[in-house]
Amino acid sequence: HYYENGRRKNSKIELYLNIDEKNVKEKVKRYLIELFGLEPKELVKEEQHEVTLIIPSTKIVKFLELNSLSKDKSENITVPELIFRSRPSVMAAFLAGFFDGDGTIDQHYRIVLKSISERFIKETQLLFMALGIITSVQEYEPKEDAHRKVYTLRVQTRDMKIKAFEKFVESVKLATIKERALRTLEENGKNKKYSFPFNAVYKIKKPEIRAKIQRDYKLLSYNSKVTHRTFVRRVLELKDELGLDKEEVKYFTMLSKLYPVKISKIESLGVQKVYDIQVKGVHLLTGNGIYTSNSGPVSFMHLIDAVSDVIKQGGVRRGANMGILEVWHPDIEKFIHAKEQNVGTNVLSNFNISVGIWEDFWEALKEGKKYPLINPRTGKKVREVDPKALFEELAYMAWAKADPGVVFFDIINKRNVLEKAKGGKIRATNPCGEEPLYEYESCNLASINLAKFVKYDESGRPYFDWDEYAHVIQKVAKYLDNSIDVNKFPLPEIDYNTKLTRRIGVGMMGLADALFKLGIPYNSKEGFDFMRKVTEYLTFYSYKYSVEAAKKRGTFPLYDKSDYPEGKLPVEGFYHREVWNLPWDELAEEIKRYGVRNAMVTTCPPTGSVSMIADTSSGIEPIFALVYKKSVTVGEFYYVDPVFEAELKKRGLYSDELLAKISNNYGSVQGLEEIPEDMQRVFVTAMDIHWLDHILAQASIQLWLTDSASKTINMPNDATVEDVKAAYLLAYKLGCKGVTVYRDGSLSVQVYSVEGERKKRVPAKPSEYAKKILEKIIEKEPWLKKFVDVEAILNGTNGKGPSFKLNLTVEVPHQKTKKSEAQSGVCPVCGAKTVFESGCEVCKNCGWSRCVIS
Repeated sequence: HYYENGRRKNSKIELYLNIDEKNVKEKVKRYLIELFGLEPKELVKEEQHEVTLIIPSTKIVKFLELNSLSKDKSENITVPELIFRSRPSVMAAFLAGFFDGDGTIDQHYRIVLKSISERFIKETQLLFMALGIITSVQEYEPKEDAHRKVYTLRVQTRDMKIKAFEKFVESVKLATIKERALRTLEENGKNKKYSFPFNAVYKIKKPEIRAKIQRDYKLLSYNSKVTHRTFVRRVLELKDELGLDKEEVKYFTMLSKLYPVKISKIESLGVQKVYDIQVKGVHLLTGNGIYTSNSGPVSFMHLIDAVSDVIKQGGVRRGANMGILEVWHPDIEKFIHAKEQNVGTNVLSNFNISVGIWEDFWEALKEGKKYPLINPRTGKKVREVDPKALFEELAYMAWAKADPGVVFFDIINKRNVLEKAKGGKIRATNPCGEEPLYEYESCNLASINLAKFVKYDESGRPYFDWDEYAHVIQKVAKYLDNSIDVNKFPLPEIDYNTKLTRRIGVGMMGLADALFKLGIPYNSKEGFDFMRKVTEYLTFYSYKYSVEAAKKRGTFPLYDKSDYPEGKLPVEGFYHREVWNLPWDELAEEIKRYGVRNAMVTTCPPTGSVSMIADTSSGIEPIFALVYKKSVTVGEFYYVDPVFEAELKKRGLYSDELLAKISNNYGSVQGLEEIPEDMQRVFVTAMDIHWLDHILAQASIQLWLTDSASKTINMPNDATVEDVKAAYLLAYKLGCKGVTVYRDGSLSVQVYSVEGERKKRVPAKPSEYAKKILEKIIEKEPWLKKFVDVEAILNGTNGKGPSFKLNLTVEVPHQKTKKSEAQSGVCPVCGAKTVFESGCEVCKNCGWSRCVIS
């Protein structure tokens, strides 16, 4: 209605109605109240016989703008792209509203729409066609008192009128006469004689049936050169009497849905590639007048992304989404390239995307066999692809744009104790990837600051207080378990499924600061041993609480149907006795005897905002920069990691000049002669650590988690596509449940890099421990050498060969882009540069995070 008889005036919308159109007015008012909570004002003009509905709302104006639904001047209006991309019922509702605005219907029930915009009326004709309704368009010269031509669209034939009445259920005008109109059209309506240029009677296999059609029914002679649609309809009415088989009924049913158009001319254009035409988001009969097919899941992501942009938590934080497409899906190439154009724009800016990989893909890659892509609806093979080429595309996009990541579904489901109880495998995660979830399950997470448990003995030597840590873990687990019962969930389905498994996620932060205090390098055997032990404690004592809670308050409802009663645990470390530090066999017996209150107990989420409040390092990440500039209202100052600051002061090294030098060295102390060697070894940043050590850190922690860990695998700018492929394969072989790779500077809008952007970094090399692990993996899996440049990794040259742009499977046309507040690398709240850590973009200046849970 807004497009036919409405306009935008500053921050309000005005709709104009005939004073007699009370039903239309009431419907518009009802929708405004239900959808936006707004009741419009009415301005009645008796002399003009007109009512104006005034909607003073910047929210609706903004909604229309964000979705490109704002109306232009009448002579320039077009059908919004979002309407073309919508499902048929939305198209029909749009047309119905336009018709109610100023459409007419005569005594023969011909539906007529008019506009002075030629483009709009022709696009409207395409919408009708997409709904299977054929229309005619005529152009009329302006009358004496008018200045512009008028374009008129008509729905004229009987079948088309009936379809229009059936499709336009939202039209108030048509609803009042629908029953009478359909009855009249069924009895007396006239149809244009659409004719197929062939004799369809020969599609009936039995000659006696064909003879019966000619002799008894006189429907179609053997000599006829055409087939009228009336014949098709009559054959279907008599299908049982005639004794048609299933294939014949199917054929005539197909004909009954077609409306032939005479071809005016056929010309030879030579040999050319022919492309399948698709309409984004829905399966439609036509797209711009051409027969189409479905466009698949990527188009729906754009719609969800737009909704996430409009709906904000607290009016500030947008919705966050994780889009995962499994590697066998026919649209996998399109999905891999879905965010190719997102840098500096708002394309899928509210999405993290990952490819879900199953073991059969790795087997095909290993054997060099073709990999089948499967139709998810029919289960049938659509086509086969070269897994090596697909893997190359995936790695290239992660190298070039930091998306997509990968999720290893066979590892996620390897120790899944809920598969039997839930009736299937886990096939999704939360937005940051650390929580593999079933449908309608929720995140319930909290993180413990590890740095707080580093104490000092009488001689000043640091130690980790394992007893206090164990005590706090159980307190946090209890807090999360209780929160399930007092929380108000947004949907009853979430409420039900959350309480069905009572999943909690006790996590940790401050790992880097704890290691700093203990004097242990992050990228060392001692560091990885500490990570394993601290996570083992986390899960063991979370379970200890859960067993005690089960004794007093009962197990989670699906416990008896799960694998827990069989003595199984969703923890990989449990199955490797050689790495135990705690009595897991005793715990397993307790669980078999008493059960557990919570199906899952531990995870490692990103903690961007939370760790900033706690003034500690983020999650399980190494520190991003030891020193960086921070902007506040009164000016700028250097933010210094508190543990590093204390150590500088202890050694008498602290000065503003040194802080500036460290900040100018990318926040790193590597290669600075003012910093002692032992401090350079311990105080390492994310970019000082080789990507292989990043993966080892994630794998060490993953060993003892019930769920997963959110972490970024940082790579230098000169890393190659080969490095990304190697990272994916090694992460998989080391037991990670998913991987997010970020190559420094891979986003066109440069991500936060403190100062000294042009100064050469000290290159990171893999630790000796990492080298030994790599050699063991390659010895066990020699086929990996085809994809992993072992020598380049071992000598620290990072596999530096030429990195080149591939011949991409999906070509994305060049688009003019405008800057968006959601663009990568820039905080939408304060405008500062952002950091990529824990698989998520965060702002160190104000604490904003793109992830919901941080």
